[in-house]
Amino acid sequence: VKRSRSKSQGQVQRTSHMNELFSGEGILDTEESSGSKMNRSSKSYRVITESKENCTSSSVSQERKELLTSNEEKNFTSVGYNPFIAEDKKKKQLTQTFMHMEFRKLKRSSSGSYRDNPRGSLWGISYFLVFAAYITYQFYFMQKDQEWNSPEIWKEVILETLLTVVLSYASVRMQTFANSLTLFWIYILVTGFFLLEQNTFRYLFAADLVCLICTWLGHVIYYYIGPYILRESRYCFGWRRVKSRLVQYDEEDAHVIPGANDKDLREVVFEYRPLTKVITCSSPNTFVYRGEWKDGRPSGWGEWRDDSFYGECLNGFWENGIPRGPFDSVERGTGNIFTSVAVGYCSMRNDDWKCQPFAEISRSLTYGMAYEECAVSGAYYLNFPIHTEVKKLRFRCEGTSTEGMGRILPHME
Repeated sequence: VKRSRSKSQGQVQRTSHMNELFSGEGILDTEESSGSKMNRSSKSYRVITESKENCTSSSVSQERKELLTSNEEKNFTSVGYNPFIAEDKKKKQLTQTFMHMEFRKLKRSSSGSYRDNPRGSLWGISYFLVFAAYITYQFYFMQKDQEWNSPEIWKEVILETLLTVVLSYASVRMQTFANSLTLFWIYILVTGFFLLEQNTFRYLFAADLVCLICTWLGHVIYYYIGPYILRESRYCFGWRRVKSRLVQYDEEDAHVIPGANDKDLREVVFEYRPLTKVITCSSPNTFVYRGEWKDGRPSGWGEWRDDSFYGECLNGFWENGIPRGPFDSVERGTGNIFTSVAVGYCSMRNDDWKCQPFAEISRSLTYGMAYEECAVSGAYYLNFPIHTEVKKLRFRCEGTSTEGMGRILPHME
């Protein structure tokens, strides 16, 4: 009995010491009334930032010192710079998340956005003037040399006309000045080649073939080889783990996590340097994740911040290291805002959502849930909206699909 009493008294004393340690400093408020609990949706987390000098009693100071020392040894270990994503376990666990966010940046920057082209009339007039000069030159020498019936001349004129129409339309539709200017210079060079070279039709096939090969090579490099190199990130990025630490639950950042006092919350900060910045000797970029953590990956409610130009400040729900939704995201360099919401859908067809429907398939119904991401402010990128299907179910109805939809819709919630 004496031994059990002394043990219980020691536990009470230790609990009182921990309450003194955590009370009044804002680390973690655990006092709740017996009749009601604190609303979980009004809580979030805060990193432990206190030092041992705030404690007054010697026992509390010693206990805090031991606690912080163990936390530093366990959670604040850092890894030296490694130019490859290699042997570190935490890096491997975060590779999927990091590469997914990098591909989001790549798609936005490569696809471009919808916008008016204020130089469309300028490009149209420029092409018209060059084409008028070419036609005037050709007809002058055709009349001078009496070569009206020469098939080579007319083939060249027809090809020049088609080239003018195609390139002028492409330049007007281009979203960037550099692309339009490149096409215009190509047009100038081809037209000059036509004007300065006699009997040039035999070279047209070779020239078109070279242009076709260069176009396809550029397409393959930009859309396939580039993403492949980015996917094999050990050739492009050098990571250095700055810190990875546990965080405590608080009420100040309720907009980040609606409520997760019983889950693993972490803050992970990484520095990375893309290959382009290594070549240009630019400063490295940093991304930070703060939120719920499961199996070494972001899972649950959390916030992602990337300080690169196309980096995101994404706040929402994560699943297995991927932001699934709902979430809100702000692009750092441009200020564009994206949002993803859950949408329930019901279709009168039992096929994929990307197909083109032509007729109703009787006694067949598809319903489920998907996340739709779209731009709500700023530029509207060409790859939006982004459709991510989460759950797809099929329902075989006795009557028509319309009757089956009437039975399903009341139960969509």
